[in-house]
Amino acid sequence: MTKNANSPVQLMSEYVDHLRALAMVHQNNHWETSGNNFYGNHLLFNRLYEGIIEITDEAAERTIGVFDSIEPGDVSSIVKIYQVERTDDPDAYIQSSIDAEMGFQEIAGRTYLGLKDSSILTLGLDDMIMSHASKSEVHLYLLKQSLIGS
Repeated sequence: MTKNANSPVQLMSEYVDHLRALAMVHQNNHWETSGNNFYGNHLLFNRLYEGIIEITDEAAERTIGVFDSIEPGDVSSIVKIYQVERTDDPDAYIQSSIDAEMGFQEIAGRTYLGLKDSSILTLGLDDMIMSHASKSEVHLYLLKQSLIGS
């Protein structure tokens, strides 16, 4: 049986997978960061990954609640897209997290439009995806400010 990539369960499962990967990228950057603004970046990455873990759980539970199932995938391929090789350049970790947040913005938009096109976008899913995208925009602002400040 082939999976329907446009099915609501598949769309939401991929959305959750991207959130899981995003948390992993921020957590890895939290562990690896160094340099001039070590403490500030360390705390920023910590704030980001802890917040993402919370909304990942919300998205997974909402998916199961609305669609009665979820199809979690292997997130390692997503993490590899954004993960930076160990470096002494703290900006590389910031940029990695910026890229991962931008990737999440893209998947959030695709998920939203896919659910809307299938006429299955509930008010709660709409609110959740919008809320997550909004939080991601705040993350992008904080990361970009950290990059400017280094």
